[in-house]
Amino acid sequence: PKLDGEKHHITAFFSDIKGFSTFSERFREDPKGLMRLMNRYLSTVTPVLTRHGACIDKYIGDAVVALFGAPVKHPDHALRACKGALDVQKAIASLREQFRAEGLPDVYTRIGLNTDELLVGNIGSEQLMDYTAIGDGMNLAARLEGANKAYGTLIMMGENTYLQVKDHVEARELDTVRVAGKTQAVCIYELLALKGELPAEKAPTLTQYAQALSLYRERKFNDAVTLLQVALKADPADGPSQQLLDRCKTMLETPPGSEWDGVTSLDK
Repeated sequence: PKLDGEKHHITAFFSDIKGFSTFSERFREDPKGLMRLMNRYLSTVTPVLTRHGACIDKYIGDAVVALFGAPVKHPDHALRACKGALDVQKAIASLREQFRAEGLPDVYTRIGLNTDELLVGNIGSEQLMDYTAIGDGMNLAARLEGANKAYGTLIMMGENTYLQVKDHVEARELDTVRVAGKTQAVCIYELLALKGELPAEKAPTLTQYAQALSLYRERKFNDAVTLLQVALKADPADGPSQQLLDRCKTMLETPPGSEWDGVTSLDK
C-alpha cells in the first residue's frame, strides 16, 4: 500500500440511522448495550452491501460509507448500489422486528447514493492510510443521505445514478436542489423499488406528485396544493407530498420574487 489515487467512475453509498441521538439516549447508562446494538446493526448492513460488490470504506459511528465500482471494477456499479440500498432496507425491516420483540427502540436507515468520477485510493499519512474516495460527487452522496430527513424519504440518489439505472428501477424525481457552496443545480430522485416491484397502490401518488412538482415550478401553487391534498388523502404517509405541500403553502403566503428559479437550497 502507498499513498496514491486515481480517478474512477464509481457510485458512493452513505447511510445513517434516523434519529440516532434519540436512539442512543436510551442507553445513556448502558454504553456497552449501545455498542452491542450497533454491532448487530452494522453486522446486518455490511454483508448485504458486500454481497452486491461493495467495498466498505468506513464506519463513522452509526454511519456506513461504501464504494461500488472500486477497487473491483463493476460496469453496473450504479445498479449494484441501488440493489444494495433496497436490500439494506429489507434487512433493517427484519432487524426492526427483532428489536421490537426485545423491547428495543425502532431503527430506520436513511441512504444517499451518487455516481461520479472520483479520486479513489489510499489517502492519509505514512502512519495511517484509508482506502477511500474524495471529490464533489462523494460530498453530494453524503448530502443526499442527510436530505432524506427533509423530504421524508429513505433512499435518495443523484441524477447521475438515476440516469444509469432508470430502466431497471422505480424512482421519482423529488426536486431540483443546489448544494451549499455550489452554484450548479442538480436533480434528485427517490429510489423506491426495482422495476416491476412497486406496489400498485403507490403509482397514483407518484403521478400526482410529478404533476404537482411541475405546477410548483410553473408557480401554480394553488393548483399544486389541490393535487397534493388529494394525493395525501389516499397516501397520508407520503413524505415528499407533504413536504411539497408545505412549500407550496409557504409560497402562497410569501410569493417568490422574479428571480425565483424553483431550485431548493440544501444548506445541510
